[in-house]
Amino acid sequence: MLREKLLIVEDEKIIALDLQKRLEKFDYQIVGLATTGQLAIELTEKLSPDIILMDIMLSGDMDGIDAAKIIGKQYQIPVIFLTAYADERTLERAKEAEPFGYILKPFKEKELNTTIDIALYKHKIDRKLKMQERWSSAILHSIGDGIIATDCDRNITFMNPVAEIITGWSEKDAAGHPLQEVVPVYAEKTLEPFAFPDINADQDAAQTTIKDSILKNREGAAIPVEGSISIIRDRDNRIDGQVIALRDISEKLQLSESINYQASHDALTGLINRTTFSFTLTELIESAQAEL
Repeated sequence: MLREKLLIVEDEKIIALDLQKRLEKFDYQIVGLATTGQLAIELTEKLSPDIILMDIMLSGDMDGIDAAKIIGKQYQIPVIFLTAYADERTLERAKEAEPFGYILKPFKEKELNTTIDIALYKHKIDRKLKMQERWSSAILHSIGDGIIATDCDRNITFMNPVAEIITGWSEKDAAGHPLQEVVPVYAEKTLEPFAFPDINADQDAAQTTIKDSILKNREGAAIPVEGSISIIRDRDNRIDGQVIALRDISEKLQLSESINYQASHDALTGLINRTTFSFTLTELIESAQAEL
């Protein structure tokens, strides 16, 4: 099993060595000791520690808070603050660095070990969540369908690039606007507005299908679409919004019309072919006979 690598940033040599001795008892690997914020940044880049114990009050031009901000932004390595100062102003500044914990001097070994263990676990979970977010984002942005998400009030919260193209709205402009304003869908034949389901009224609403419809985008163009609407639920099964998947089926319809035309017309003359003529003639004769 790999030992977690720790970097200690403490400008008092005695305290730093005492920390190293205590942490090595818990089987942590101390990869370096730094006495200034600048040296902490340099050693972070060089040694890639798993976690950093950072004293807030350091000698030099950069204190531990400023160093932690840079390390968090550039290297995404968790920092635990060590400090004998717990005044409100210092803590407010420290929050800006988003530390994974605080340890007040003088500290106890059990407290030290527990804080580090929790911080390492939290950082591990955060990395997994961020990776899942990146994967989800990559999928949503590369998928061929337009994906639109709303909150419980049916206001837009997310749109992928395909949805932006179909609707003519950018995600930034659409955010917070009502779904029916950004995605005005109408029945293809009657031009009646599509009735988006009231997700708050129907707690057990199943997936709703969109078909035989057109969407009038922001530029006023009518685009034939099909798709579906699904409810989004949180881990407690409470409704958290909805997601709409839309497809522009213009090419599909054009291809279908082209195939039908080729099947019923002569390629050379453009006139209806013998099969289509015979079928149409038979229908007319039967219709005439039925009226007699």
